[in-house]
Amino acid sequence: MGCQEPTRPRLRYRTSRHVLGYIEMSLLTWANRIINSRDPDFVLGEYHTCSERWHVLPRNNLFNIYVHRWLDSDPDESHVFHDHPYANITIVLKGMYWERFKYGHRLRRTGAVIVRRPSTAHRIELIDAGVSAKYENVKIQVITLFMTGPRVRSWGFHCPKGWVYWKTYLANAKHRGTPHRGCEE
Repeated sequence: MGCQEPTRPRLRYRTSRHVLGYIEMSLLTWANRIINSRDPDFVLGEYHTCSERWHVLPRNNLFNIYVHRWLDSDPDESHVFHDHPYANITIVLKGMYWERFKYGHRLRRTGAVIVRRPSTAHRIELIDAGVSAKYENVKIQVITLFMTGPRVRSWGFHCPKGWVYWKTYLANAKHRGTPHRGCEE
């Protein structure tokens, strides 16, 4: 009689991948509607805009959803990482970036779902798209959906000499007139 034709699990994989791609595109379309409908609720970067944030839900103590549009890397020195006051999940809707940790890095691409503990020290570094005549360096723009749980701790920066509370770090940086050097005492 011969061998039977093996089933094709690839078809299921391709179908589920197609559905995930559709969901990603739907989320991106939804995020772009939010971005284009109003000004950001929060802009990160006093001296140079690093990212813009739109609140999807009114801010509350239990669960928050934000749309982030990253325009540049985290503004700190390359050896400075930050953590968060809550567990969080990021879904990359558009673009890609390097997420740096104290002991390594990961390339985060469109479709990535990242789950982090509040204590996870990291930094976001956008990828250079090249140099244009108008701008010195052009970064690949990134759009993410950022979801948080309840606040469980204070957050801050992981400096070479230890952890620094975020308000202290920013006050140090502002005192020096630069977004860098918030670690120095």
